[in-house]
Amino acid sequence: MRTANGTETIACDMVIVAIGQGSGTELTWPQDDPRVFTGGDCANGGAEIVNAAADGVAAAKKIHEMLGRT
Repeated sequence: MRTANGTETIACDMVIVAIGQGSGTELTWPQDDPRVFTGGDCANGGAEIVNAAADGVAAAKKIHEMLGRT
């Protein structure tokens, strides 16, 4: 369904978003929702790249487990 302001609503069971944002992003993420995964600058404010890579691996494993349950 498209609205007058150009946004569109799509009914779905799951949304997976991957964005590249610096630590200065204005976006906020729910901290207590097990279905939300963050990593890198969004999670740790811009620590080392090795931390961001580890966050990505951990998130991928959790997402794989979550998708396997459906």
